[in-house]
Amino acid sequence: MWPSTAGQKPERWLWNAKTDMLLIGGGAYFVFAAVAIPLAFVFAGLGAVLITVFLKAGLLVNQPHYAATFHLAIRERAKQPRIFKWLVASLIMMVPITLASVHWMSITLSPITRIYLTWSAWHYSAQHFGISAMYSARNKRPLLPAEKFPLQVAFVGVAVFMMMSLNLIDPASAASFGATGAAALQKTERQDWAYPLGLFIVVVSMSAAIVSHVRLKKRTGHGLETIAWMLLGTNFFWFVIPNILVGKYNLWGRPEIALWFPFALPFFHCVQYLGVTCHRTRSLGDVRPVFLLVLLMLMGIGIFEGYAWTITTVGGVDGDKALALVMALVNIHHFWLDGMMWKRPKGKAATPAVAAAAPEKSLAGGVTS
Repeated sequence: MWPSTAGQKPERWLWNAKTDMLLIGGGAYFVFAAVAIPLAFVFAGLGAVLITVFLKAGLLVNQPHYAATFHLAIRERAKQPRIFKWLVASLIMMVPITLASVHWMSITLSPITRIYLTWSAWHYSAQHFGISAMYSARNKRPLLPAEKFPLQVAFVGVAVFMMMSLNLIDPASAASFGATGAAALQKTERQDWAYPLGLFIVVVSMSAAIVSHVRLKKRTGHGLETIAWMLLGTNFFWFVIPNILVGKYNLWGRPEIALWFPFALPFFHCVQYLGVTCHRTRSLGDVRPVFLLVLLMLMGIGIFEGYAWTITTVGGVDGDKALALVMALVNIHHFWLDGMMWKRPKGKAATPAVAAAAPEKSLAGGVTS
């Protein structure tokens, strides 16, 4: 049993320092990468194994992380009626959107996939920024606008490098985003300007993080939290490192890494999200973790498998295309709803529970997969 946190004074950490740094701050990813990347250079078959592992892990974290957004919107319908109404309205709107997408599948699938992949990078970065702002607030040093804005620029600017990479290559190949992006830019002479521009934006973005750090330190005597720098490093490692070129070749140099690397990112992203949402669920009462996980797993399976089955059976769409469409539409809906849920309304003070437990996401785009 996880005891309720309702009425308790917010502490610095959600769970404890070690758990938060590992699961929410991105530490576990760096531990994993430090082991997996060297091994992938030695064992060529490891890439295929890791892809299978991360795909199976989707049942444990990826699908439940979508369900967690629905779960919170329903559980908090009395506290946040606006979000619940938007959830119901958006689900109704998904019916004509799905029908139109299925009817004009040959036209709609490519742009919908492009929107999904582009928004993914924004979404990941927004989650990292929101978590950073949350921990600063929980440590009694909430960010002021002059400190928050450059930190937003830092997170989103790094993701722009990936967004550019995704949008300058064919969406079909962008499904394995990461290592393919920079290689495609290198081969396309008309787009040679994009790679140095992307690197310039990254440099500006990291400089903005330093500006935020200096301003916060000048005001409070201490700069950005350690976990904020970890999340900035995670952003850089996820979005920039895979697309760095060394001569003609990608920095990885080995296709084994390029293949499984993109599948690892959603897993660790979803672990972050579940770490935050499970804690927030405790603000509503005691939580039985096994029951909650099973519930979210069943909800996630229903969302994906039920949606794909309906499109395949009723719409007569090929199974692979139906799954690709469902993946894109569910993610886009999740990005939008998540951004609505975690963004504090302007001019209104958040409720105590939200202020204590929720990332202060000022970037409408939320937290992907």
